[in-house]
Amino acid sequence: KMSGESIGMMEGAFFVSRNEILNWINEVLRLNISKIEQLGNGAAYCQLFDCIFPGKMNMSKVNWKAKHEYEYLANLKILQQAFTKSSVNKVIEIEKLAKAKYQDNLEFAQWFKRFFDLNCGSRWTEYDAVARRGSADADQGDSKPKGTSSGQNSKKTKAADHSNLTSLGMSHATKKVKTNSEGTKSSLQGKGSWNKENKSSEGKGSSGKLEEEVQALQKQISDIKEILEENGESSDLKVVRISQLLRANVTGLKSGSDSKKLNNDENLLFGN
Repeated sequence: KMSGESIGMMEGAFFVSRNEILNWINEVLRLNISKIEQLGNGAAYCQLFDCIFPGKMNMSKVNWKAKHEYEYLANLKILQQAFTKSSVNKVIEIEKLAKAKYQDNLEFAQWFKRFFDLNCGSRWTEYDAVARRGSADADQGDSKPKGTSSGQNSKKTKAADHSNLTSLGMSHATKKVKTNSEGTKSSLQGKGSWNKENKSSEGKGSSGKLEEEVQALQKQISDIKEILEENGESSDLKVVRISQLLRANVTGLKSGSDSKKLNNDENLLFGN
């Protein structure tokens, strides 16, 4: 077997710089890769192997347009199969490489360069990388698989968190107004023996109390929106702050409202 395990961490290969690695790959494969993370899609590794062992890699199966992590994994599995068939004794950490993280791919690329130097030498100058790719468009622009922590996906995730938190606050406020409204309605209907004057007075009092609570809830919603629009805080921290705000508002209302009813509202919100 051709042992890849014999290339140890203390060999000179593992002190090769990022720029040297990128220049080497771009020169051999005629690519324009600018980040080590871009190697995580596995396509360049597959073609480097094809350069070392012509005909041992089925280049038609390599997906140069891979954008998703499962596509990265597929390319890397093709590479591992080629290693096995060619008796290269090296286990590829497919799951790690497919995450497109810098350190994992740098170490594997450093190992690959040393393996390349030992088994290919200067023969690569006769290798036509563009022709071997055929009609495949070697677009290596993305450095992170879709669905991971790329900048764009991070923004989408934050926007989704913002929307979900806003919905949570609005939903609670709506439920609370509805509950108070129904409670007031029930209270008025239960006192059918009152005369018109008492009904009118009670109705005005209940209406005024409901209006005050609606205004308080509107302020609460405004405070929640301000928290959500603040930058530099994680979604988890925002959830904690919003929960504290809601608890404080519920506690503050207990002194002027029915304590049992507010306790029920608090339990509904906080799951107590």
